[in-house]
Amino acid sequence: MNKIDIINPPSNIKTKITMLSTGVVFISLIMVALLLGQFSFVKVETLLDNHVMNIARTVSLIPDIKKNIGTENGEEVIQPITENIRKKTGTEYIIVFDYQRKKYSDPVVSEIGKEISGWDWMDVLLGREYILKASTPAGPILKAYVPVVNNENKQTGAVLVGMMLKNINDLSVEIRFSITAVTIIGLFIGMIGSSILADNIKNTMFNLEPYEIATFFMEFEAVLESVRDAIIAVDENCRITMANGEARRMLNVEKINRGEDLKLLMPNSRLPEVIESGEPEFDQEQTIGNFRVIGNKIPIVIKGKITGAIASYRDITEMLSLAEELTGVKEYVEALRIQNHEFSNKMHTLSGLIQLEEYGKALEYISSQTDIHTNILSFVSRKIHSAAVAGLLLGKRGKCLELGVDFTIDQDSNLGRISSTDSSSLVVIIGNLLENAITAVSDNEKDKRKVIFSIFHELDKVYITVADNGIGVTAEVAKNIYNKGFTTKKNYNSGYGLYLTKSIVDSYDGEINFDMNKDGMTEFFIILPIKEV
Repeated sequence: MNKIDIINPPSNIKTKITMLSTGVVFISLIMVALLLGQFSFVKVETLLDNHVMNIARTVSLIPDIKKNIGTENGEEVIQPITENIRKKTGTEYIIVFDYQRKKYSDPVVSEIGKEISGWDWMDVLLGREYILKASTPAGPILKAYVPVVNNENKQTGAVLVGMMLKNINDLSVEIRFSITAVTIIGLFIGMIGSSILADNIKNTMFNLEPYEIATFFMEFEAVLESVRDAIIAVDENCRITMANGEARRMLNVEKINRGEDLKLLMPNSRLPEVIESGEPEFDQEQTIGNFRVIGNKIPIVIKGKITGAIASYRDITEMLSLAEELTGVKEYVEALRIQNHEFSNKMHTLSGLIQLEEYGKALEYISSQTDIHTNILSFVSRKIHSAAVAGLLLGKRGKCLELGVDFTIDQDSNLGRISSTDSSSLVVIIGNLLENAITAVSDNEKDKRKVIFSIFHELDKVYITVADNGIGVTAEVAKNIYNKGFTTKKNYNSGYGLYLTKSIVDSYDGEINFDMNKDGMTEFFIILPIKEV
């Protein structure tokens, strides 16, 4: 990060904002006042023209008026309608007449039925609509002519709307005076508003000055880049607002632009689901590029509204490697303890046979035990090409021997060479499933404890099956079997095995299912998309 020299400004941010805002408001109001004053006359005329024309158009579209033009006693329907509109709109008159120039409405009732006077109505009977200005003894007037067309799209007459105009110059002076008064008031309000705005901005910035914010921002960037978690923040549309260097490394990109769609860079981020549900997610395993990570996702809520979300992802390769080592050590220690126990039992057996002078049987016993051990080691080393998984299976076999469990590994099982990350995941999955199976059969009679295991690696997919003849899975247990902390065991610390197993399977977009009481067995079946390396 480059070194930045911060120089304290001569004045604080509040003074600057107040002065700038007041100046902008003053200049803007002056310009607006000049423009409004210059064009007020034209605008007023245009507005009045449109107003009168709109009234005439509205009257021409009234169904009762269209229907009764040219009919006998049509004025009885038309006159009340037009008079009501005239009074409400403040127009001077609204006259409806037909092709014979007969008037069906007029403010002067005695004029109804007579012919309309003048000649400026002629073009409207040709289907045109237009506005005219005319002079009358009472002053200038605006006249709008609009044709009336019936439902057969045939013109049957026209509407004339007249509105008296005030003296335009007087109106313009009034407008300019009003604009000036509003400008002065607006300037005063602008000064007050600028001061309030400055206070609000200062409070929004936690009463920090710009140079303090710059310092804080650089410190924040330094902290963000120093953490070993990948951190990504998005808005409500899942557009990236912030991402640190670790995130770029995991996504294998040199630069992440602000506003970029996270769904394109990282389709399995699950941030869209968090934004939609408003529920945080913690400690979820998933894959980002070539990395296995644990992700935490939290929605960003401002004033009760979800405005985005932030996620942190920790590369768990190192943790899984350490866990793999610890698991291996644990299994090796367990295997040594079991072997020591077995060795002691076998030595007692041999001692007894020798004391009985059954030397032939002693030799036969030694040979049989050697063959069994050699066969198991040979099978596992030839078919299972993951040392961690092989060690786990040997350890579980030893535990089953000690507990009197008939542990069978399908002789067609095979596992190709896989990455250390995938190997660690399989250790967790297989270890949990076998441990649950061994626990499930522990209440059976000693000669009726049976666990069957198989693993097949075909077409870049790993198929795992673990079956046992234990207590089985009830319908009630099946509903909650993958829930975190749910357990049927008495051990307080249990209830996480199947939850963790399903989390890993889901992170691979794999499948996990179980079949209850299949031929007296409960069978778990898992499919994981894992390629050989």
